[in-house]
Amino acid sequence: MSIGPLIGIDMDLGVVVTIENPQYAAVVFRRATEAGFRFGQVNFACRPITPQIIREVAAAAKKYSFLVVSVGCSANLLRLIEGPMMGGDESDLITLCQHMSALDNCKRLVLWSGTYARRWTEPNLLNQGEDAYFAMIFEIHRLLGRLGGLPITIAIQPCYAHIVHDVATALRISEDFPDGRVCLALDAAYLIAPTVYARHPQILPQIISALSPMADIVCISDVKLEDGRIAHLLPGQGTLNFPALLKTLGTEVRTGTPHLLNAQPTSNLEELVDARRYLTEITIAE
Repeated sequence: MSIGPLIGIDMDLGVVVTIENPQYAAVVFRRATEAGFRFGQVNFACRPITPQIIREVAAAAKKYSFLVVSVGCSANLLRLIEGPMMGGDESDLITLCQHMSALDNCKRLVLWSGTYARRWTEPNLLNQGEDAYFAMIFEIHRLLGRLGGLPITIAIQPCYAHIVHDVATALRISEDFPDGRVCLALDAAYLIAPTVYARHPQILPQIISALSPMADIVCISDVKLEDGRIAHLLPGQGTLNFPALLKTLGTEVRTGTPHLLNAQPTSNLEELVDARRYLTEITIAE
């Protein structure tokens, strides 16, 4: 399957799907394909992750001709041994890496950079220190060491509340891993706090331009504030300026980089169709 550029009438857009219960994996892939998506990322939100579960998910994806280009696991790199924050400890992560090739010979693993906070989107000043950055680098090297010679690329997804929280921190990854085995998964909705974006909207395209050379995969979602908390939503449901955002992605990101709608586990078929239509209409207008 060809994965083409995002901007253009022939937009090739994938989707992020989440597997919370392997028994319903077929339902998840059927909904995705009925919404018009033929490839994407599979996030494993079930525990424990076993080889059998991975095979079951792979069979469900194959049944609906859904091409898996990346896998994700909500493991906290800073607490892999202590236990999971939202799902996924070190054992789950290693098992996923060792058997992810069953998913269309997938070789791309998407991970958060890690956090000392209690919640994923809760800022913590400890995350911005040098000790936190080097702790993340240590854990990545330890993970790569345990994987041995497996040909896996780790794509770190930046978030303003995590270790990789800004352009400078993200660019350091390319210096610490010049072989390209560790790169970025770019999702603009996680790159800047909504309150900051509301005051300085011009910053977001600048951030995307700076980080796009490292982007091995691009995810697309929206964001807004709800009762003082950050809500991550489907495109068109939040506050991001998608015409400007898509234009920047289309001109700055390398051709052939997969672009995925970052759907929520609760997104239904109608919402997925609407989000795809929304993005497609923007690209046609461009």
